[in-house]
Amino acid sequence: MLNKTPFPFYPVKTIAPILLILSLAPLAFGQFDTPAALKSISKVQPDGTMMTTVVDPDKHTTEEIHSDKSGKVLKKTLFIFNENNVASGAVYYDGKGVIRYKERYTVDSSNRVAESAIYSATDQPLGRRVFNFDAKGNPHVEDYDAAGKLMPQSAMPTKRPNNAPPSAPTIRRALPAR
Repeated sequence: MLNKTPFPFYPVKTIAPILLILSLAPLAFGQFDTPAALKSISKVQPDGTMMTTVVDPDKHTTEEIHSDKSGKVLKKTLFIFNENNVASGAVYYDGKGVIRYKERYTVDSSNRVAESAIYSATDQPLGRRVFNFDAKGNPHVEDYDAAGKLMPQSAMPTKRPNNAPPSAPTIRRALPAR
């Protein structure tokens, strides 16, 4: 399936897994007493691939590595957190370690990601995703292209598992697998 959007968005419905990672990161960072204490969690996905999440409290990063059944890395995402352990951005890599694109997050007063600006590996703007929250805390997403034009498929409400309120909403995007 080809991605026909001008920049790499996953569909809005795939936000839930990354919400969990980013909402648990502050707790994970707070659990470490000693320098260089890493926490790693691996989970086999339904398709047999492995997702490994490594939290590094000293560097304020969380790395998500996807590998196939033989252990070959398919893609990697490095999430960056500020000194308050609030997500500030991400760098997306292909299986060979080449940067595919980057994100920079803007957070609101509740430390929720309010906007994600997307850039190429060479820091050229590709677009942005804006999160607007209703009175119940439900995020509604608007996608804009590099020229600032609202994309037609955006402005749709997101779906969350069990209608749980988002604690640290963000987005997950990737280019189609090569």
